[in-house]
Formats: sequence, C-alpha cells, structure tokens
Amino acid sequence: MLEVIALDARDALAAVAGGADRLELVGTMDQDGLSATVEQVEQIRAVSDIPIRAMLRDRDGFTPQNKEQLRRSARELVAAGVQALVVGWVRDGHFDTETLVEVVREVPEVELTIHRAIDHVADYGRGWQKILQVEQVTSVLTAGSAAGVEVGMDNILTQAANPRIADLMMIGGGLRLEHIDRLKAAGIRKFHVGSPVRGGSFNNPVDPDLVRVWVEATR
Repeated sequence: MLEVIALDARDALAAVAGGADRLELVGTMDQDGLSATVEQVEQIRAVSDIPIRAMLRDRDGFTPQNKEQLRRSARELVAAGVQALVVGWVRDGHFDTETLVEVVREVPEVELTIHRAIDHVADYGRGWQKILQVEQVTSVLTAGSAAGVEVGMDNILTQAANPRIADLMMIGGGLRLEHIDRLKAAGIRKFHVGSPVRGGSFNNPVDPDLVRVWVEATR
C-alpha cells in the first residue's frame, strides 16, 4: 500500500495516475505539514474518489494550539468525506492519548492515522503500547526515529516483531527505495512518500512516473 502526500487536486490526479492507493492531504507543508481544509477535500472529491486521510495539526511540534478548533476541523473534514484523520500529540516525552481522545471524541466512527509524533517520544516501544490502546487507529506513520528511517530502522524492526504493530506500521520519513525489501521482509506492507515523488522538493507537483516506481517497489 502506497500513500502519497497531496496538497491539491493536481497532486491527487497525479497520484491516481501513478497508481497510489490513498492520499495524506495537508493544508501546507510549512512546519512539516499543517491541517488540511474542507476546500481542499471538496476540490479533490470533484475529480477523484481516491481515499483521503486529512492532516489535523495546528502548529509546529506535537502539542495542540487550540483543541476546540481542532475538534471543529475534525467534524468538518469528516463531513466533507475524508476516510481518516492524521493526528498525534506528545506531552512530557510520552504519547498523549488524552489529547487524542479529546480531539476526536465527536467523530468516533472515523479511522485514525498516528503521524510521526510516535518518533518524538522518549521511549519508542512504550509509545507503541499507548497507541495500541486507541481502537480507531488503523495506521501509524513512523520512521522509527525523529532522524528518519536510516537511523530508526532497528526500532522499526524490533517493534515489527509484534504482528499487530507490523500491520499498523506505515513507514515514511527519509524512506528510500533501498529500504523497502528489508521492511517488507519484516511484514510491513504500508509505505508513505512525499518529496521522493516530487523530484526531491515540495516546490514541485507530484510526478505520476515517480509514483509508479514506488508503487512497483512496494507491491
């Protein structure tokens, strides 16, 4: 399964043309990706029915700025037709399940992707145990380390020995094609890319030919 970061309908169409399975929709890539908007969802829905997971993040780092606004955005994005929300916060070095539950309590039916907040906790294994307590979680975007997949590979493989965790893992963040075979051998089947399908820069649109390369590698 390949998930591609999208910013607009043009990105969505290119991802679809390249064979991507779903989108992570972000409003802007400033500060590593901030909340998607209803307008973006509507524009993509006008041209494609590809599954959309929408970012819900209102500031740099992994603490919320305005929980009420995040709750409102969650309701609006789900009503606009996203399949899942992309969320995750850290408090005092621990994965913050309390904030997570508070923000999404009014959309209990929606699936959740935990984004790379998991890579910023003090104890990676303990962070996973807290995530496993949240029933709505169906994917966890992780590089195993805040420094990226190359550094975090051992963490990824250690946790992937648990089949439940391996099933949730979606690897992204410094992911390279040469990492794929080792990750697949560990039972991981979900992968996430952004700049690698844009010629290395978010200043470029998604390139369907590059998406095809990644789709073939991750199948």
